[in-house]
Amino acid sequence: MIDLRHLALLAGAALAVAIGTNIFGGLYRYDDHLRLLPDIADGRPEVSPDSRTYTFHLNPKAKFWNGDPVTAADFVYSWNRAAPAQNYSGFTFGPIDGYQAIAAAAAASQPVPALRGISAPDAHTLMVHLTAPSGGWLPALALPAAWIVDRKAIAAYGEATWWTNADGLVGTGPFRLTSRTPNKSLVFTPTPHWWRGSTGELTRLELQVVAAGASQWQAYQAGTVDVLGYGAPSSGAGAPELTSSLGPQLESLGADPGHRAEIHSWPVGHTEWVGFNFQAGPFSGPESHDLRLAFSQGIDRSALVRAVCEHGWACTAATGGLIAKGLQGYLGEGADPTAHFNPAKARATIARLDPGGSRLRGLIYNYGPASPLLVAVARNLHDQWKANLGLDIPARPLDQGSFFAARGRGQLTLFRGSWLADYDYPQDWFDNLFTTSADQVNDSTGSGYSNSAVDALVAAADRLPLDSAVSKYQQAGRALLDDQAMAVLFYYTRTAVVKPYVDGYGANPLLDYGWTSIRILRH
Repeated sequence: MIDLRHLALLAGAALAVAIGTNIFGGLYRYDDHLRLLPDIADGRPEVSPDSRTYTFHLNPKAKFWNGDPVTAADFVYSWNRAAPAQNYSGFTFGPIDGYQAIAAAAAASQPVPALRGISAPDAHTLMVHLTAPSGGWLPALALPAAWIVDRKAIAAYGEATWWTNADGLVGTGPFRLTSRTPNKSLVFTPTPHWWRGSTGELTRLELQVVAAGASQWQAYQAGTVDVLGYGAPSSGAGAPELTSSLGPQLESLGADPGHRAEIHSWPVGHTEWVGFNFQAGPFSGPESHDLRLAFSQGIDRSALVRAVCEHGWACTAATGGLIAKGLQGYLGEGADPTAHFNPAKARATIARLDPGGSRLRGLIYNYGPASPLLVAVARNLHDQWKANLGLDIPARPLDQGSFFAARGRGQLTLFRGSWLADYDYPQDWFDNLFTTSADQVNDSTGSGYSNSAVDALVAAADRLPLDSAVSKYQQAGRALLDDQAMAVLFYYTRTAVVKPYVDGYGANPLLDYGWTSIRILRH
């Protein structure tokens, strides 16, 4: 497998992916604006009439930085190597014929068979057979699991250590690792004679491990680092490290007219919501729709983000539905009617549906893990529901493992929900979260939500290419809001501090911009 966490050294998987996009490649890639473009594929694939067989023609110029030519056999090797990993490989390989046998064998610690749905008829042709049409499969080929590695380099430097050696970490991207000092730094330089042409203007890029807090800030002020905050937030555990560790310094910089432009924020494809148990308790049953709506109307999202989102550096109010802003399927600013703050109507609903208070007695809001941001969110929800609904609902944290286990078993009534997009396709949100099969198979939301109309819309959209599918996904997204399947709270943002002379640095909801976009201005 390609375990990009090994590349990070200084943080989690998201940073490793940000690095990896510059040194590895696959059939397709996302550009800085999340447009899906050919990488090693020589254009779009040929697709059979039943949409189950894809034929990819490879660019004959493609090669690894060490000069080894890329062939279709490299894809067969790399995909068979990555498929058993059982982390993010399912998004990429799940639709391919034979993946289920691999997943079953890997889960049972049995010998893993080859992925029978892939073949290499010749050096520059890759054929893939799917078990069923899948409109979201092509975008998934831009994910790290589909990147290729050089089997010769792995054989030479060892399966366990190839990635630790600058000469062993061989990819097809515009940059290569030239120096690695464990727990201190990674140095990258442009790939000489890169097969796709220009590598941009950078001649050297160094990623330094700097302790969070004052040391980071001192390095930035001294000019020994040009950017603080590289790499998107890597989990749902809370605010990005930069905003949580350098809050006072960011406040000071933001208050300085000469330097406030050095703070940059971008949306992240990551949504936070309040979940409801549809199977048991006060929010279950069709007559409970208005009660769920009341809990949503009792939240002033503007007040929430003012209290917890640090000037928008960590998050912004969600008004456009489940799918985060900037991603395919986002419904648009103000499109979520359930996000409108209406405490008077909410109180009236509570009085009508629970006049004696017995229905909601003993209700608890559960969340986890107890990170600073999530603690602040839970406290704010408690205070708002008490002030706006007249309900004193304790907020109780659980450790991450206990929280996910209890939520997955449907044991929580009112709880935290969150999702970080894996790739830019709405299927990622619905098939993993809010379809009946997702909840039954993955215990993904803990809500037990089920709507056959949503299931039908999603199933139809899943078989279509994005241009035809997005309207169906948006219909499904609006149906979730109509059903009050959740109370969406905010979308995460990520923040970096960037020197004025660094041009072209930025991020989209999934990835940092590629290093080929960056240049250093005269200063």
